[in-house]
Amino acid sequence: MFQGAGDVSLRATNPSQAGIDAGINAQLEREEDDLQDEVDRIQVYPILQIGVTYQF
Repeated sequence: MFQGAGDVSLRATNPSQAGIDAGINAQLEREEDDLQDEVDRIQVYPILQIGVTYQF
């Protein structure tokens, strides 16, 4: 299935810790950029569909 390019967004789950460790924001931005590069390369995703029918 053709989906086009996806969008990656990362955030810290503990905002108080993110404020203490100033380097976490830079690490998140680097990881987000790396993931976005990977997602941009994939524009066709496999789709698995399973169906079950039952009749009397």
